[in-house]
Parts: sequence; structure tokens; C-alpha cells
Amino acid sequence: MIGDSLMSGYGLDSSQAWPTVLSAALPLQVTNLACGGTGFVAVGDCGTDYSGFVPAVAALAPQLIIVESSSNDFDLSNEQIVDATRDTLEQLRAAAPDAVIVGLSTIWNDDAEIPPDVEITSAALAEAVTEVGGTFLDVGQPLAGHPEWMQFDDVHPTSSGQRAIAAAVREALLAYDVLDDSGEVDAAAATLG
Repeated sequence: MIGDSLMSGYGLDSSQAWPTVLSAALPLQVTNLACGGTGFVAVGDCGTDYSGFVPAVAALAPQLIIVESSSNDFDLSNEQIVDATRDTLEQLRAAAPDAVIVGLSTIWNDDAEIPPDVEITSAALAEAVTEVGGTFLDVGQPLAGHPEWMQFDDVHPTSSGQRAIAAAVREALLAYDVLDDSGEVDAAAATLG
């Protein structure tokens, strides 16, 4: 999994991050490569943007790659976001040609007013993941309307918020046939494109 601080579980124990919560509910072994401050363009705390994780993905040879669009790329030009997103997805496809690649929409905080940048970053990933034969999942805004699920900074979810994200992602993975009824990756049935 490739993502930002929402995916890494910023401020929480790593066992409370939504990818770990998701893997506990499904027969998935998860390697969480998420890093705070990172995006398709934004260089995060790890000293790289998402493309810097491609060598690790190649070494893992995963069945399933989940990559999320990120609010860390807000306020950049559309062209920068689209180009970097497309380039990273092409690199991921080359690194893992047989993997099911899933792109997740940008998740915002508990505020019901969603900034336009959410649509921009999500749309860039939707286009790029489709171009490489992957599946885009719009998981909505699972934190919206729940200020109690946000940490003091109103950016990062609590463990309850992380569980809400995991539930939304699981539901979307099942709805789009990325996972079969037993929770296994279903490469044959996945909605590709």
C-alpha cells in the first residue's frame, strides 16, 4: 500500500492504521509503505514522493497494490498532479505487471465542505489508474460529520476514524469485485478499466 499520513496512521500505533485494520478483517498480508507528507508530487518525511516506493513494490511482487491520492498534492497545478500521477502509475505497472492496481480517492477530514482539490487529485488518479488497467475506487468521505474521529489537528483520524476508513475501503473493494466473497484478491473478476 502506498499513501500518506492517513494511511500510515499518523499519531497512532501502526496497528491502528487502516491498512492493518483492513488486513485483520481479510486474508491479506499487507506491507504498508505509507509515509507522512507524501503524495504523487509532494516529497514527504521519507525524502521521496510516491514514485520512490516503486523499487520496494517491485521487490515485493504483490498481488494487489493500493495507492491513494493525497491532500499533500493540493495547491499544485493540475498539470503537475496529472503528470506525476500518470508517471507513477506507469512505473507501478512496469514494476508489478500482473498485480491488481487499485487507486483510492482523496479522503478529507470531518468537514462537510469538501475543497475542490479533492476532486482534482482524485480525478488525476482515476484517469491514471484506468490507463494502466487498474480500478479506481471512490470511497467517499468516511470521516465527514464525525469530529470525534479526528485528532487534535483536525487532519489525522483517531483509531475510530481509521476503522471507518478501513470499512469504507473494504466495502469498495468488495463492491468492485477486487476481492471475492472470501476476501481474497480476485484478479479475474476485478473491474479493470
